[in-house]
Amino acid sequence: MSEISDAAASTRSAATAPPWQRRVASAIVAVVSQFLGLGLVFTGGASVLAGGAGDGAFGSADWLRISAGLVLIAISAATMVVSTCGVIIAASAEILISILALVIPFSIGSRDVHPVNWLRGVYVVVFPDGAEVAGLATASGFVLVLGCVCLAAALGHRERRRAGSRVSPLGRIIAMGAAVVLSIPGAALVWAGGHQLGVEYRVFASPDLSVGSVIMVFAGALLCAAVAAVSRLSAAALYAFGLFWVTMWVAFGVFLSAATPETVPIIPVWATTTAVVWCLCGFSAVLAVFLLTSGVVMRVVALSLRETSPTAEQAAQ
Repeated sequence: MSEISDAAASTRSAATAPPWQRRVASAIVAVVSQFLGLGLVFTGGASVLAGGAGDGAFGSADWLRISAGLVLIAISAATMVVSTCGVIIAASAEILISILALVIPFSIGSRDVHPVNWLRGVYVVVFPDGAEVAGLATASGFVLVLGCVCLAAALGHRERRRAGSRVSPLGRIIAMGAAVVLSIPGAALVWAGGHQLGVEYRVFASPDLSVGSVIMVFAGALLCAAVAAVSRLSAAALYAFGLFWVTMWVAFGVFLSAATPETVPIIPVWATTTAVVWCLCGFSAVLAVFLLTSGVVMRVVALSLRETSPTAEQAAQ
């Protein structure tokens, strides 16, 4: 019986595996669209930070550019219909840069060559207006979280495709539960640690590694990745986690865009300043769009596998 099942799985994988030309094309599209998408989001959110000086009012984001960037992020996630290679490549690069940027202490002497400014140096050529936001995104842990979530979702998608399309009710419950339980502590750890690292990045005044802040960012990124990885059991994890970031984006975005200097102290300073970057500059929207699109992609692939599975099983018999 196991031989028949193995043969059916092998036949199904061979039937659904795309040729290498399509894999290469999808990888190029994924990497380029994510790079350009992030650049547009960084550029659209630059005016928010520029307007944050003085009386405490925040600038208005350029949502036209941010929306265009989100479309490209969705395209990057959608390439997983063909192959996960492109998303894995982009995510691995983001994680590598972020790890180096966070574990190497900031200093004035290394300002130009520090890993936290590598993305800033690249984007200053293509999207000069968004270069500063790119640097802050790396220093505060957003790029690390994005890379971890993308990598976990891509690997979960790959394992789900190899295993087949069936999802047990228990798997769906576990996926939903993981998203509900881990979302809030994951975001809180990243925001709290990222706030301190972001402050140090902007002034380059600390020659020592902020161990506590780095640990919080890494722990938060791992919790976020764990939610995305549970999508191996069900796409419900991606939907739930994506809706969480939509909620954070809208709730904090509406509050902060209308906040006055008197109402801002209602929430902690670290949450206020980090929420500005994540919600008003579009970081939360990037995560939400990628996760929701990934969930749709996983569902589409599962349905296609379900349609081809009986044919494969009959061929194996």
